Amino acid sequence: PRKPRRPGDRHWLRRADAVVAISDGMAGLMRAAGAHTAVIPNWARDDRIQARALGDSELRRTHYAADDFVVGYSGNLGRVHEFDTLVGAALALRGDPRIQFQIVGSGPRMPELRARVERLGLTSFRFLPLQPEAQLSDTLAAGDVHFVSLRPEFEGLVLPSKFYSIAAVGRAVLFCGDASGEMARMVRVHGCGVAVAAGDVTALADAIRRMSADRAGVEAQGMASRQMLDQHHSRSRALADWIACVAT
Repeated sequence: PRKPRRPGDRHWLRRADAVVAISDGMAGLMRAAGAHTAVIPNWARDDRIQARALGDSELRRTHYAADDFVVGYSGNLGRVHEFDTLVGAALALRGDPRIQFQIVGSGPRMPELRARVERLGLTSFRFLPLQPEAQLSDTLAAGDVHFVSLRPEFEGLVLPSKFYSIAAVGRAVLFCGDASGEMARMVRVHGCGVAVAAGDVTALADAIRRMSADRAGVEAQGMASRQMLDQHHSRSRALADWIACVAT
């Protein structure tokens, strides 16, 4: 006799009392599958990560000059992330020694990025391993802005959680991905950085060049990041939403 078909993912989604999505885009996909969906975004440990003024980082003081402009990247570099645009922008900006790129973390695509940087002779990149959690605030604060990327084909399936820790430390965001996607809209609505399309090397290089010449503007975007976190993505708010979801 034929074996009974195993119920698919949609079956389990429909049977669940609630499916929690971390973004509106993800919630839309879940609802289309028939799930009863609640949206509870990720959050940062805003009780531990405090906003810091630009330059207020021991790691930064150790590795960079006071007038350097540091584009940071912190965390996993995985299969959903895009870095070709960043490397292209770094090539376009290699004539300005003040612009530096700090890559902190690990992930399956980190060796590929390191090899690309070495092959191209890009001396503006510094690679550091994952730092202890106790030093997370200082590590994040080393960047003047932070690069966040998402390959456009993963729009709606992933929303980079590093966005919230960047906001917690009060830094502007350089997002590279789907320019009309959810992450890009958040950056624009809250005025907390710049969003460019994946593959648009000129737009990313121009954005970094403009930001490096506008310290006051970058500070204002960093303050807007922290304000967004406090108003919409605090840990206490997320926990309250989880409690309400489970209670119903």
